[in-house]
Amino acid sequence: KGKRVAIEIRYFSMNSSTAFFHQALTKYAWLQMSFFDEVYLAVNQDAVDLVGGYENDFQAWTGRPLGIVAVSLN
Repeated sequence: KGKRVAIEIRYFSMNSSTAFFHQALTKYAWLQMSFFDEVYLAVNQDAVDLVGGYENDFQAWTGRPLGIVAVSLN
């Protein structure tokens, strides 16, 4: 019903730096609050649990839920 967008983090791995991930979340939050009703982070299957660890922090910061979608990067 609303405008939706996904931000694909193509090269995310378990070795990705925390700073890289926080930068992605910052972009996500800006997009979600400024232009879209729903925004999702699209990450590879191996990163879903790691990304999910940021859900509570993100929701506390933005007041909105963090959408996470696992994608196959083949």
